[in-house]
Order: sequence, then structure tokens, then C-alpha cells
Amino acid sequence: MRRWLLVAAVCAGLAASAWAEEGVGTWEQMREEQGITISRLNAGGNQPAFRGVVVMEAELVELLAVLSDDARRVEWMARCIESRRLDERPDGSMLIYSRTKGRWPVSDRDSVLESTVTVSPAEDRALIELRAAESPLMPPISGVVRIPEMEGHYLLEVVSPGRTQVEYQLSLSLGGSVPGFVSAFVEEDLPFDTLNALREQVKATRGQYGAEILAIRHRLPSVASPPPVGAGF
Repeated sequence: MRRWLLVAAVCAGLAASAWAEEGVGTWEQMREEQGITISRLNAGGNQPAFRGVVVMEAELVELLAVLSDDARRVEWMARCIESRRLDERPDGSMLIYSRTKGRWPVSDRDSVLESTVTVSPAEDRALIELRAAESPLMPPISGVVRIPEMEGHYLLEVVSPGRTQVEYQLSLSLGGSVPGFVSAFVEEDLPFDTLNALREQVKATRGQYGAEILAIRHRLPSVASPPPVGAGF
């Protein structure tokens, strides 16, 4: 059973736009389409960093259920061909392995991520933090480049009953030699395709996460609003 970390609202607020606020760089909007806004961080380096924002017709608990289903991430995460949970720690954090199909001429990339969920019931907000980690549970694979650095989050905020804003933010080092057009794809197309597919995944799986959503609502009474019409919970 999943363990959720419940902390004060101030903790969840630490994620939003943290890099730019700390003087790392400035955000530049690159794309706005189908309700999705994609920005990149201009920080003067070669490390891709992006932020995607969209408001979805879904409850916060629905999104938490879909985002926490590691095995089915391949159904909506752009170019993801493998995803599975390696370990769940006593503090509630998890180790997740994922592999991304490389775009010619780049080899596949994979990563081991530490994922921590922090929920602020008072503000109807949830934060899923992601950070690259090392683990003997998943040593490097020959022919696949292990992503050496990665840090980011999904920030979920209720904007009105049945509607939730999703912010997907990531900074990473792709490892190895990567052409400029691949980095550009990572910064613009990857977050757009991911958020667009996540939106469709929530619709397609509505009614399939009843037990998980009930468990989340039990822990988070402040976000236990009625499901949207047709949710079937």
C-alpha cells in the first residue's frame, strides 16, 4: 500500500518555479497549443530544462492515481518503453526505473529515479519530486546510456471542482554526445507530448483506479470532492 507524506503547505510550495526564483536563469515560452504551455529555462548551459503547464478536467486524486502507476507509464510518457518500481522505502519514497527510446542517432537513455510524494491538504496541492539516484537494484545496461543527472517534479493544484493544473518541470543531463536537435526535442516536444498523452490517459483509464482513489481520499479528506460525471467510482 502506498504511503503518502503529509506535511505543511509551505513544503509543497517550495517546488514552483524554484530554479528561476533562485537566479539560475529565466523562463522563455516556446509553445502554447491545445491548452498546454511549454517553456524552457535559459541558464546558459547545455543541460535541457523545461516546464509544461496544463489544466486538466480531472480531480487531483485521479491524477495522483495515474501518475503513481509506474508500470503503465509507458502508455503515456513520451518515448518511454519501460517503467517499473524497484523499491518502496519505509519513508514512503520510491525507486523507479525507466527507459526512453533514443531518437536517431542517439542511443536509448535510462534512469533510476527517487520519487517522493508530498501532499498539502490545506491547499489542495500535491507534489511528486523526482531526482536521479544510484541503486544496485538496477546496474547500467550495455548499449544504454544512464542519465547521470535529473531533477524535477509534477506539481498538481486544484483550480476548481473537477479541474486540476499540472506542472511538469525537469532539468537533466542526457549523458554522452547529443546533437542540438535532440536537446531541442527534449525541451519542447517531449513535455508537450507527455502532458497531452497524460490528459488522454486520465480519460481512458477513468473508472479503473477506484481502489487507489478511495485510498487517497481516505488519507486526504480535503480533496475528496465528488468525481466528474462518468468517472464511475
